[in-house]
Amino acid sequence: MCKGDELDTWLAAHGGRESWDKVVYVGDGGNDFCPLVRMRQGDWGLVRKNMELDERIREEGAKVGLKVDVKKWDQAWQIEEYFQAL
Repeated sequence: MCKGDELDTWLAAHGGRESWDKVVYVGDGGNDFCPLVRMRQGDWGLVRKNMELDERIREEGAKVGLKVDVKKWDQAWQIEEYFQAL
């Protein structure tokens, strides 16, 4: 399963990407990189610090032109704070 394809399918079934002001994706594994590559500037990728996804972003993010706003977390309460900021 490609999580990027899953994200695209979900967005298409719910009005399309343009129907959403901001898409927020939470992940920590290396297989969460593909959805982030497909996201726009202004969307949020909530990335767990020091996990495989964090490493892939450091190593490959600039190469693929990652546009998503990466926000890092290491405790679940930090995710809640990001959502409250919305």
